[in-house]
Formats: sequence, structure tokens, C-alpha cells
Amino acid sequence: MAFDFKGCCCCCSLETGVLFIAIFELILGSMGLIYFVFSDYGFDNAGNILLVSAYISLPFVITTAGLLIFGVQNKRTAYIKVWIVFKLVLLPLLGFNAIVSFLIGYYISPLLFMAILIVILIVLYSYLILVVRSYYNVLTTSSVAVDDLEKRRSECTIPINQLQ
Repeated sequence: MAFDFKGCCCCCSLETGVLFIAIFELILGSMGLIYFVFSDYGFDNAGNILLVSAYISLPFVITTAGLLIFGVQNKRTAYIKVWIVFKLVLLPLLGFNAIVSFLIGYYISPLLFMAILIVILIVLYSYLILVVRSYYNVLTTSSVAVDDLEKRRSECTIPINQLQ
């Protein structure tokens, strides 16, 4: 593939990098959710739109980060794919938030700062998606990945001598 990486951030393996991404996202998502729950913004309706999108997306960010950790530790590609798909759905939401923040940011300076921060997040998430996708491709092309169907079949089979 054109954008398959051999490592994450040029210093660690893909598996370690993806695990670090998941743990870092789990911590930041939890901190962000706690911050948004206990903070009191004085924004107008546009600020409320951003808060609603944070309230909706952050629990999913935390959940998918947990699924990514589980998928990496157990070499389960289905859980890794859930993270990739969710991030691909989240990118347009971040883009929408950046546009809203930028348009309203001329009047409220924290929203302009938030728009710049969201654009940086879009670039960062694009890189993280490519790293996780590279790890997913490594797992799917190698025999290391646990095939869920084959594992379920082996767990459900009953030896013939036990049936009689």
C-alpha cells in the first residue's frame, strides 16, 4: 500500500505505537469528558453546538480506544477496524467543528483558538489513522491475527467420543 508505515513516529514498532495511541486517546478522552462535564462555558449557541458534539463524541472516543487496546493485545482485527471506521466518521465532525469555530471565532477569541486546535487535530488524526491502518494491514496479511470465526468454531466443537 502507498501509506503503510513500518513504525510509529520513527521510533517504535507499529504494535507499540498503536497501543500507545490507544492509551493516550483513552486518557485524553477521559480527561476531556470530565472537563466538559464540570466546566461552565459562557458561549452562545455556536459554543453549545461544539459542547454537544463533544458530549456525543467523547464517550465513543473512550469506548473505541478501549476496543483498540483489546484488539492490539489479542490480535483481533475486528476491534481495530472499529476504531479505524469510527475515526473516519469523526473526521468530518471535527471538520464541521472547525468551520463553526472559525466562523464564530471572529467574535469570540476562544472559539478561534479552538478552530486552530481542531485543524491540528484533523492532521494528527489522519496520521494516527494511517498508523493504525498499517498495523491492521500487517495483521490481516500475516498469520498472527486471530480469526474470530475459526476461534469460535474450535471452541464450539465437541469431540465425537463425548457425544456417545
